Amino acid sequence: MVTASLSVKPPRAYLSPGFNVANATASPWDKFCAGVWEPYTFELLDSLLSSQQNAVFLDVGAYVGPLSLYAASLNATVFAVEADVDNFGSLLANVGVNAAELRDRISTHLLAVSDVSAMVRMSKPDTRTSAVSTASGSPCAVSILESTRSAGADVEDTPRSSGASRQWWTVPSVAFPEYLRQLLQTSGSGGSFSRTRPFVISMDIEGAEVEALQSAFAMLSATAPSSRPPLILEMHPGFFSHEGAARARYVAATCRVLALYRKLYFLGRDHQPRCEEQRTNDERYECHWPAVLAEFESVHHLATFMMDTTQDAFMLHAVHSTDQHRRPLTHTEFKAPVPALSIGEAHRIELEERHGLHLRTLYGARLVDTR
Repeated sequence: MVTASLSVKPPRAYLSPGFNVANATASPWDKFCAGVWEPYTFELLDSLLSSQQNAVFLDVGAYVGPLSLYAASLNATVFAVEADVDNFGSLLANVGVNAAELRDRISTHLLAVSDVSAMVRMSKPDTRTSAVSTASGSPCAVSILESTRSAGADVEDTPRSSGASRQWWTVPSVAFPEYLRQLLQTSGSGGSFSRTRPFVISMDIEGAEVEALQSAFAMLSATAPSSRPPLILEMHPGFFSHEGAARARYVAATCRVLALYRKLYFLGRDHQPRCEEQRTNDERYECHWPAVLAEFESVHHLATFMMDTTQDAFMLHAVHSTDQHRRPLTHTEFKAPVPALSIGEAHRIELEERHGLHLRTLYGARLVDTR
């Protein structure tokens, strides 16, 4: 029997009823319940998954399971991929304390996703000896790219590792298109993407997305545009310096894939919460931070932004059509003022003035210009 003390519930504005985790006081669950941990991603999942009875959600870089558990609570079939052995252990524990109805919807895989199938060595700072560990105890990000740097390999135009003590381990790596084909067979999708079986991909693998996406180009380009899976990506152009050719190669490789999608958005949140009246019998948080999308005019516009930006990383949403946003976001009457993006003033200036992005808010199945 699962105890109530393990339950985490998102703000009332979210469509998920909540789920259980092994330790509700650990990171990031307190921030999740308060609606401040990547709220734009959960609202986007509400829009993409909540009205679908047979949706598939692939979570590459699943961390300890926030997106996977959330998607499963929306009745999606979930495949959670994580290469960090510590995070994977926490992911298993968090999935395991849920009722069978939710638990059985999640398949967990200890894997790295890349462009080849092989065994790879991974590493991260040793939090027992390194100052890199955070005060909250949050695990450090890990990726094939960072592990390659730390091993002393010559990764052009990328910062060198600090030399701190590191933990090392070996995991299998799978070529992304090969893995996708296996999932499409396993999930009953007939081996290909289809509008009749919605498929959403989230990827946050700390710079290794370039190889994974590039390897899947042929598969995605062969898919009918309306059936291509929506993407929720953390992009990492800032992992490569402005000087030299490495950033240009990163941008060219990722944009070649992203050019397959008609709609490309910078994904962020408004800095002002929208709050409901307190309900005495409801323990869920009454405030949420609405998602904000800034639409790139074209893939060339996105490429220019990635070449010039000083940000290490940003969230990107790629979708063929806003029709794939199956439900309106909650509080659809809210329109964020242009300066209110919680992305920092310098980044806002980049988006608005230097790159001329049109700031938009998801508003039902359409986009409303807030200028």
